[in-house]
Amino acid sequence: FKHRPNLKQRRAVSESLSLSGGDKVQTKVWSIVRFALTVQLIGAILLSFVFIPEFGLGQGIYFSFFHSISAFCNAGFDLLGNSLINYQDQPFVLIVIAGLIMAGGLGFIVWEDIINYRKTRKIRKYSKIVLTATISLWILGTIFFGIAETKNGTFSHLSLFEQLANFFFLSVTPRTAGYANIDYANLSLVSIFMTIVLMFIGASSGSTGGGIKVTTLFVIVLVIYRSMNYNHSNIMNRKISQDTVRRSFFIFSSGILIATTATFILLMTETIPEGFGIEYLLIEVFSCLGTVGLSMGLTPSLTFIGKIILIMLMLIGRVGVMTFLWSLTTRTHETSINYPEMSLLVG
Repeated sequence: FKHRPNLKQRRAVSESLSLSGGDKVQTKVWSIVRFALTVQLIGAILLSFVFIPEFGLGQGIYFSFFHSISAFCNAGFDLLGNSLINYQDQPFVLIVIAGLIMAGGLGFIVWEDIINYRKTRKIRKYSKIVLTATISLWILGTIFFGIAETKNGTFSHLSLFEQLANFFFLSVTPRTAGYANIDYANLSLVSIFMTIVLMFIGASSGSTGGGIKVTTLFVIVLVIYRSMNYNHSNIMNRKISQDTVRRSFFIFSSGILIATTATFILLMTETIPEGFGIEYLLIEVFSCLGTVGLSMGLTPSLTFIGKIILIMLMLIGRVGVMTFLWSLTTRTHETSINYPEMSLLVG
């Protein structure tokens, strides 16, 4: 804020926030700080209507600010002892926390377009893709969780509106937030599998969340669909670059490979309680890789090796799969030798 940032600082911020080269870094950072503080303040005020009557003035205000910041930053830490399980019958709390999670997970670039839309009447193609993919995941997740848990009878003691709020929350929180409105050991296997998928996908680029990011998934699905039909990757009158396609498939396949390796090691070092299957480990692995924080109860009983594996997964999930793997290589330049192509039978 005081001095003009040098080139190294500008590149670091631009990479972190997915800014273009022409963006003014200081202006962007200041607008992000203002937006983050404003949203967290609004969230704290809304939560105070519940927490102050329940915990008293001082502790109620403290709890309101703590959980507002935790939800917006997709951290998932709580001071309530068992996350939001005691608030299943309070849709207001679930919706406010879900709103904060969504605000942090969308990314600052998308919010900039939304806030400035009245002036510019324009939304960048990146923001359109993120909004389309993210909203689709929220809606589909809510439907899948609703079908699975209605059949399972998980929230049968609640009213219809309260159940809908809980289904929606189950769809939002795996996107790297980590708040729990139910003990995940009580969910059906369908919901556990859906949770794992959402944790792996994660939030948006330039957001407070982790995962492989929705844009990565969007590119992969688009390329697969286009390959079956038109053999090109066009969207919104634009062609996605081959470098973007390669990066997307690299991130996806590397994430799967890392998760598979970690699961294999944990199967040898950890003990799965009677009544549970491999999902007991999978949810822990993908939770750490997506920096989510959800668990079916394995965390307190981890062995030393298990703790090291999960710590590594959290590190990889936070800095990014591609960044982590690139940091392990010693190559500083590409080879100038071009070899002849060859055909290889695949599939």
